[in-house]
Amino acid sequence: MCHTIAPSTGPVRVPSIEVAKFISAYYRERQIPNVAGRIADVLDEVATTGTYWQTPGELTYGARVAWRQSVRCIGRVRWAGLRVRDRRTVTTTDSIASELAEHLRVADNGGRVQSVITVFALRSPC
Repeated sequence: MCHTIAPSTGPVRVPSIEVAKFISAYYRERQIPNVAGRIADVLDEVATTGTYWQTPGELTYGARVAWRQSVRCIGRVRWAGLRVRDRRTVTTTDSIASELAEHLRVADNGGRVQSVITVFALRSPC
């Protein structure tokens, strides 16, 4: 049984041009070859499902770039040091609660606060 506070919306449809731009930027900044192959794979997945699963590297890059480009955030100068915790495979409420507690422990860093983001998967329909 699935209980939610808000209705599930399902995957967000991703515009292909935005996907290609994001992947190209990631590959360019990281100097990774074969961007065309990755773009083709991602566009196939977008055409089939309306979205795609980012690699851990793409997820980290996207989180850091989003923070870097957030002009209203005074802490954004530390964008490159953002620690990204990929927890997209965690699905149960108990596991999510445990990961949230771990997020706080990691961010506290023994009193030396560090910037951390924990990413969970989209909520899926029951």
